[in-house]
Amino acid sequence: MRGMRLSRKRRERLVEERAKWLVYGAMATKRPNLLFVFADQLGAVYMGCYGHPQVQTPNLDRLAAESVLFRNAYTAAPLCTPFRGTLFTGRYPIQTGIFKNEQKIPPTETTLADLFNDAGYATTYVGKWHMAGLPRKIWVAPEDRGGFRDFVGWDCGHVRHIDQKYFDGDDPTELVMSGHETDALTDIACERLRVRAADDRPFCMVVSYQAPHPFCGPPDEYAKLYRGKSLEFRPTVDHDARFTGYGEQSADMPVTEWTERYFGEVTHLDAAIGRLMAEARSLGLMDNTVIVFTSDHGDMGGCRGRFEKSVPYEEATQIPVIIRLPGREAGRETDALFSSVDFLPTVLGLCGLPATETAEGVDYSGLVCGCVGADAAEARRSPGGSPAREDARPPGEARPEGVREFAVMQLRDWSCIRSGDCKLTLDPEGAEPKELYRLSSDPFEQRNLVGDEREQGTVDALRTTYLNWLREVRGKGLCRGKPDKKNQGLPRQTDAPEFR
Repeated sequence: MRGMRLSRKRRERLVEERAKWLVYGAMATKRPNLLFVFADQLGAVYMGCYGHPQVQTPNLDRLAAESVLFRNAYTAAPLCTPFRGTLFTGRYPIQTGIFKNEQKIPPTETTLADLFNDAGYATTYVGKWHMAGLPRKIWVAPEDRGGFRDFVGWDCGHVRHIDQKYFDGDDPTELVMSGHETDALTDIACERLRVRAADDRPFCMVVSYQAPHPFCGPPDEYAKLYRGKSLEFRPTVDHDARFTGYGEQSADMPVTEWTERYFGEVTHLDAAIGRLMAEARSLGLMDNTVIVFTSDHGDMGGCRGRFEKSVPYEEATQIPVIIRLPGREAGRETDALFSSVDFLPTVLGLCGLPATETAEGVDYSGLVCGCVGADAAEARRSPGGSPAREDARPPGEARPEGVREFAVMQLRDWSCIRSGDCKLTLDPEGAEPKELYRLSSDPFEQRNLVGDEREQGTVDALRTTYLNWLREVRGKGLCRGKPDKKNQGLPRQTDAPEFR
């Protein structure tokens, strides 16, 4: 179909046929719903289905067993707001200008909610938003909600998970959650699911948990699972490290106590996911809903003496990606590289909606559905820093699926590229390689090979790939989604972030 001009009616029919083929089969009569759930600061390395020997996540393990689990998934920006920017726009921080917390989605961007709204979906957001700008607050004005029309949650409150304030709809009155935030948020999410299930329209519902973001204070039934137990630490943990809190919210906690609390918070979150899935099952939604679970980033958890994200190491950048298709109960795993910019094109593909030319990510709907092979090795490969499509297509034309050859992560003062088992960190302009690791033989990134003469070919190849990617994404400019609006207050596309 390349180069063909199709009528609008023909394009719409092709999209509808794709949706039926992907998720329902020939008897499908309605587009699938989308339930997208994500945690805050949950690294893939701290989950049972990703191989952790101690953290109990039975409900997420069950979901993973019914889904496609991506073993090599990365946040494109390991920080709360920048990740959300990549999720909701399908574009990188260098394109949206979202490099730090408390930034808004530029009004020029086309968002995930915009696209689902245009397709006739009911869009709902539940939970932490963290994209309403400064100062930090609870209320999120309607124009700052990224297009979501039904909204209950908060922008950015405290992170102690008790007595969390929130608002509901267009009333800015602050409400207070009873008990632990994770439980109260699940109650709200289940209530919203019931509302959406009673609606004739398909829905796109995003549930954003703040757990297990430290400070962690899980209910005692979960805390006692790990309190005083012999814990499994990653080999790079500094056992003398202490968690001191965030800014004005101070603490003085040894790494053992921090880990006990964090593990308990993860298991508590897992129980909440179990409740949410049980509600979906009771409403008959499992046979007509695409379900996605992920996290914005991980946490260093005392590794290298750090308790944070915002760094390029695996503990901070590797995220869980679990995608369940409607009616599927047999899952599988893939080693394909996945980036958080891939969520937007992938969920559009899974719901049979038209592709958007504004997104940079790869559409993995074909791989998830098994259309291009059961694993990455069987799938047609496509460039990692650009869409998995050969040219710009009118919405609704057939989309070639593939897997990315590389994934880029970035914040204001560093960039990182992974390709194969190699991972190179360098300054944002690509002038100075900093660290190189071979993850197959060094999964905990303990041997920096950037100065090894035997690896200079690898460093040069990765740096060249990064520079080509940088040139490509910069060439597309900032905020190309809605060119009819002015891009005020954002850096020009030629303004490169400085390395500090």
